[in-house]
Amino acid sequence: MEEVRGLTKKILDYRLENNGEGKGYNHIMMQIFGYMGNGKSSLINSLMSIVKEERYRTLAPVATGHEKNGALTTHRTSYPLTDTITLVDNRGFGPMDSYEEQEIYAQLANILPLNEKVIWEKSFMDTVIKVQGSVENRKDLLVPLYIYSAEQGCSSKPNDIKTFLQNCQKMTGILPIIVLTKSTSSKLAGVCKQFQDMGMESIIAIENYIPENNIRTPGKDTKLLSVLTEALRLVDFRIQTLSDPEADHNERMKLLLSLANEREIEKVREEERKKIDEELQMKKQKKWYFW
Repeated sequence: MEEVRGLTKKILDYRLENNGEGKGYNHIMMQIFGYMGNGKSSLINSLMSIVKEERYRTLAPVATGHEKNGALTTHRTSYPLTDTITLVDNRGFGPMDSYEEQEIYAQLANILPLNEKVIWEKSFMDTVIKVQGSVENRKDLLVPLYIYSAEQGCSSKPNDIKTFLQNCQKMTGILPIIVLTKSTSSKLAGVCKQFQDMGMESIIAIENYIPENNIRTPGKDTKLLSVLTEALRLVDFRIQTLSDPEADHNERMKLLLSLANEREIEKVREEERKKIDEELQMKKQKKWYFW
């Protein structure tokens, strides 16, 4: 238990002003994101219980993986862990099409308000309006935590996930920490290798506490706390290269608009391809009719 107490104390005592005076940043937002039902909310419940030394409670509603349209987490909900660290349960995604992906970037960029429902937007102008109205939370330092269940197995589209995670790094300045839940799964080794092949450096396998199994053990506590200590290690490294909150925020907004514009261009191209396919189909049908 000494190791658990030591890690907990390090997290509770951490202050940005103790590290290069924080360079204008005054808060750390642990941006927790990933597919629905993969353990985002369970991770938050586990960490809140351990760090605050409280009896396990279901603070963040836990999804089963069978819910539709964003699982139980339809809001971007914040959970203050310490005076310096807040855990943010971002809306989970399902098919992760271009629209969902854009909203995930908007959540990571910290322009969507906390504790309000997240609605997938459909146009480039929607993103522009959000960017123009984003004035809050500019002094938050963002740390991306990508939650993925090992039980899900290797992804069938690793290149898409790799590109997505690289964009997350550009958005926050930190290469996402990969948190693999269901660490006892026989698929864990293959999933770890796939993320390593994507170039991910911080990969941590854990077992969350859940309502049906919340009896704490030193081993589980240590692994779960290592997610936070690794995040703080990356913060220590990141803060040495930061300029100031305003410049950091502006760079995120430029990237977000660029990604949204790319999505809009692809949308137009897809509509054009669909129109051409429909015209060709109609020509074939007419040819068959006259024949």
